[in-house]
Amino acid sequence: TAQLVPSARVSHVAVPSVRDALRLSLRPEVGCFLLAGIIHWAAMSPFHLLFAVHVGDLKLDARYVGWGLSVGVTAEVAAMWLFRWLRGRIALFSLLLGTFLITAARWYLTAMASDGTTLALIQIIHGLSFGVFFVASLSHLEHVVPDQLRATGRALFASAIGLGGIIGNTTAGAA
Repeated sequence: TAQLVPSARVSHVAVPSVRDALRLSLRPEVGCFLLAGIIHWAAMSPFHLLFAVHVGDLKLDARYVGWGLSVGVTAEVAAMWLFRWLRGRIALFSLLLGTFLITAARWYLTAMASDGTTLALIQIIHGLSFGVFFVASLSHLEHVVPDQLRATGRALFASAIGLGGIIGNTTAGAA
C-alpha cells in the first residue's frame, strides 16, 4: 500500500517469536480464555458435523437441516450486527459467560426437540452461541493482547478453536 498511497508509512515491527506466543498464551487472561474457547468449540463443532445425522435419526424431512442451518446463520449475522449495541449494555465478561450458558441450553433443547419446526427454531440461539461468542472473543483479545502481538493473539484463538473442533469431532458420540 505504500506504493499506492504515497503518504502511507510502512513501520517495521519485529516479527513475534514462538516464545512471544507462548508467553502470551501463559498470561491468565489469555490462557484461561483460550481454554474456554477450546471447550466451547469442542461442544459446538459436533453440531456442525452431525446435525443432519440428528435430523435423520429423528426421522424428520431433510429440509429441516437446511432450515435449521439457515435460521442459525441468519441469527448469527444479526447478533454480530447488534454486538455493539449489546456491548454498550452488557459487560464483555458477562457476554462471554452468557454465550457459554446459552450454548448449554441450546444443546439441551436440541436434544429434547422431536419435531422439525421446533428443532429449526432452536437454532436461533446460534446467533448468541456463535455470533456473540466470536465478536466478544475478538473484543476480549483486543483488550488483553498488546498491539504488537494482536495477530499472534488472534492466531492463538484460531488455533484454540481448531483444537476444540478436533476434540469435539473425535469424541462426538463417545458416550
